[in-house]
Amino acid sequence: MWILVITLFGLCNVVLGANETCDVEKVFRCGSATPGEFPVTPEQLQRACSVFQDVRNCYIRECGANNLDLIGTDFSRYIGTIAEICQVDTHLHSAFAQHMSCLKEVMSKEREELSCNAYQSKASDYLRIHVERKNTRNEENHVSKYFQCLRPLFDMNCIVTLLFNKCGVGAKDLAIEVIQKGGSVEKQCPVDIRIDILDLLQTLESATQGEMYVKELLTIFKLF
Repeated sequence: MWILVITLFGLCNVVLGANETCDVEKVFRCGSATPGEFPVTPEQLQRACSVFQDVRNCYIRECGANNLDLIGTDFSRYIGTIAEICQVDTHLHSAFAQHMSCLKEVMSKEREELSCNAYQSKASDYLRIHVERKNTRNEENHVSKYFQCLRPLFDMNCIVTLLFNKCGVGAKDLAIEVIQKGGSVEKQCPVDIRIDILDLLQTLESATQGEMYVKELLTIFKLF
């Protein structure tokens, strides 16, 4: 699921695999070196960052140094966010190091229980009629366009809520910051539907009495 951007060290394969300008076999060779364990100690974090740097260097070597800049914003955001987590003098590094043990606990439990899949399904079912009502121009792809934005937001809100409940506000803020810096919400949620999306999220928030933290990702100043 897209929410696993929070576990950035496990996403190097996904990130590298997104490059359509580089041979798939080359990408696989680089991505196969990614660490399998989510870091929970400073030593593990240091090792994970070392592996990340090796993967990045492999990518540059195999696919060309210029590709890192040319591939596009999604790739650059992923790489930039991981690099910031690995840079010891940054706020993101400090926040990640502080909460990484609880992050792993929450993510491991979610992988076992898949509670966010159920949350996404229920939220989608509830809002479907509200989405259809907004199709005032009878656009053929109206529903799919809205849910291409809403579904990842549901996933993200679910995991952010789990983090807040288990790990506290600091972990919630960390998750939102990582998603903002490493994600592609702006591409998934086009400008022309963001006001409607905010309205739909508010509708869901009122119905469930649950906080929709992802509204922070679609604040008004980003609409234009």
